[in-house]
Amino acid sequence: MVASTEEVSKQLIVSEDMKYVLLQLFAVIDRYDFTAALVTVFLWLAEMSGGPPDLLSVPGKRATFTSGSEEEVRLGSRVTFNDQSVNIEGVEFQLNEANNHAVTFRDDEHSQKREQWDNKTQFYMGVISYAVGLGNVWRFPYLCQKNGGGAFLLPYVIMMILLGLPLFLIELGIGQRLRTGPMGVWNAIHPYLGGLGVSAAVVSYLVALYYNVIITWCLYYLKESFALNLPWGVCPQNENGTLDRECAMSSSTTMYFWNRQALDTTGSIGELDGFNPHITISLIVAWVLIYLCVMKGIKSSGKVMYATATFPYLVTTIFLIRSVTLEGAMRGLWHMINPDTFLIVAFLFSSILLVSAKDDFEFHLYFQLHKLYSPTVWLEAATQIFYSMGLGFGGLIAFGSYNPVKNDCKRDAKWLALCNVVTSLYTALVIFCVLGYMAHNTMNTCIEKDMIIMQSVFPEKFATVDDVRRAFTIEQYINLIDKGFDGEFTKMSAHSQMCDYATIISEAAEGTGLAFVVFTEAILKFPFPPAWSILFFLMLLSLGLGSMFGTLEGVITSLNDSHLITASKPVLTAGLCTSACLIGLLFSTRAGQVHAKLYFIDRRGLCLRISTVCCFSEFIDKLCFISLAILLCTYYSFSRDMDFMTGSTPGQYWLIAWRFIAPIIMAVLFTCSIVQCFSKATTYYAYDRETAKQQETEYPIWAMFIALGMVLLAILPTFAVWFLRYFKIWKLEADIPAASKCLGATQSTTYMLKSEQSFNRMTESNVSVAEMEPIKTTPR
Repeated sequence: MVASTEEVSKQLIVSEDMKYVLLQLFAVIDRYDFTAALVTVFLWLAEMSGGPPDLLSVPGKRATFTSGSEEEVRLGSRVTFNDQSVNIEGVEFQLNEANNHAVTFRDDEHSQKREQWDNKTQFYMGVISYAVGLGNVWRFPYLCQKNGGGAFLLPYVIMMILLGLPLFLIELGIGQRLRTGPMGVWNAIHPYLGGLGVSAAVVSYLVALYYNVIITWCLYYLKESFALNLPWGVCPQNENGTLDRECAMSSSTTMYFWNRQALDTTGSIGELDGFNPHITISLIVAWVLIYLCVMKGIKSSGKVMYATATFPYLVTTIFLIRSVTLEGAMRGLWHMINPDTFLIVAFLFSSILLVSAKDDFEFHLYFQLHKLYSPTVWLEAATQIFYSMGLGFGGLIAFGSYNPVKNDCKRDAKWLALCNVVTSLYTALVIFCVLGYMAHNTMNTCIEKDMIIMQSVFPEKFATVDDVRRAFTIEQYINLIDKGFDGEFTKMSAHSQMCDYATIISEAAEGTGLAFVVFTEAILKFPFPPAWSILFFLMLLSLGLGSMFGTLEGVITSLNDSHLITASKPVLTAGLCTSACLIGLLFSTRAGQVHAKLYFIDRRGLCLRISTVCCFSEFIDKLCFISLAILLCTYYSFSRDMDFMTGSTPGQYWLIAWRFIAPIIMAVLFTCSIVQCFSKATTYYAYDRETAKQQETEYPIWAMFIALGMVLLAILPTFAVWFLRYFKIWKLEADIPAASKCLGATQSTTYMLKSEQSFNRMTESNVSVAEMEPIKTTPR
């Protein structure tokens, strides 16, 4: 049985030293709480290591003082002492003649100067721009298509409710409560964990390198769209007037344009072959554009986010109106929306509305979905939550820190998560309409070829191909294929291509292939294609820029709040963008796409993804985030934070999700990712100019070392900061105030971090142990 706080106190009281004062603050923890055991272990380790560290971080609770005031004792602010008072940042305990404690509050200078959103709408637009990104457009529809169409909605939304929404609220809430970026947040939780904030900033920086490459490609295609005839619509001609042989061999003109004219790609990761001029120029323009938008923080990017958040919805609506009128669009929608989906959608929206109404709910399922028995489906649903919501990078923490402390972040998290789900569904409708149209055309082409084969197999029945067309309609021929050409056409089964609609629509690409190959080919069939192409790539550009703002904001806010760099925000942003642009020049070489894929390798390989750079750093950071944030702060403490900020405590749904469900799911995801990472060889697809096809190729050993280097770069700060601070190589007093000052922004004490010197000064002053004893617990 876990020892109670009282028992812990009895075991560890040592006269008038630091441990006693520390445990007096802990006396507010309820009997048999897990945190009491955590304190026991923490202090035991401190004892075994030769004494406590310079700064101790303790989960604080609500305390009642003899003066009658009741306030929250939190974790992270520095304590100073003199002969007249005991000062915890944000709260002052003044000693009068009767030795009573009076509590007063001080406004924090840092908080008053901190930027804030102009209004609530701007905050919503900022988070939507960041969270709703390219993954909603080209990853979510692919997962639906791969995992049974609409049946995928069930695991996706369940994972959103059990994992995505709780983490989403934690990031917004902890940023809003502590009023600082990721580095400051982790320093406030405990100085030893400050490296997690550094790791989050490093991961965000690495992700920005790749994400801006996508923006670069969008800019290039946008420029090429300003032409009466889109350049990817026809094959280029040789000097003698014949068609380019390589283009004629390619599966489509859009595939040829993407590989040979846009990227001019080589066939190997080791063949850089110089810079691609138009991609290099587009890359520089992209970084200049991003700098102009974020150089003044939310004062500049906040204005742009109105456009980046709303414009994609406008374009999606226009595309939806057009795409539903395309031939075959309804069949594509039916591939997504099957009879089971109606039950799923009814359940999902009722669940979402129920969660919005109250925090406690139960799932009631009255239908079976056999396709959801595969664990892979649930794993991909969970990873898509991180992919589409941008969790774990620090961008949400930074955005939340610009909110007023008294803001209902719980309501914000619900609506923004709901917006993310609805956006994914909305864009999926457009994608499946277009895929249905493309599959319809491909199916008709396949049947036309099959009819030619039938004429050659049965020349006695059909003198010409026109005779076959007159004998069978498209639907009748499809019925023949479905029946296996039984009866008098049995011989045809050995020669037919066996055209199958489900197979064709399931072979559609994802990611860049969907955006720059499949969709560009579909646009060629639209009336006046250049206009549709301009709209489409403006939409992708808006989505990319919005996500980049949040990704970079996590880095910039961390550096700015840490005060490690004293330069102004425009200068700091300029240095960050310039360094990223110089590194990003690697992606503008003719092997740049292959190098960029090191950030985007399929999960069957090394699992490096755009949303987190690599599976190791991603899941280690995120697992640490949810586990340590909950265990060290304790969910009771964060619940009181929520009560302070929103006026209501979280219900059992939130508490159970934070303490049990989310950590368990994260642990399972981490384990499965490790297994997947090493289950198959790591490969990439390189374009072969001789065959005009993509060839699967294994990454060389040196490329794997580059990938490993990125992994180490992302996770080493976590351990390096712990090592430097634990062994006192890096003194804490210099870097903690930036984080702790942010905590004093509200009428609450902040986190208690105390050095031996300060405690020694306390024992030398008039403050005695007996005078600290009036601190006692109050019932929850």
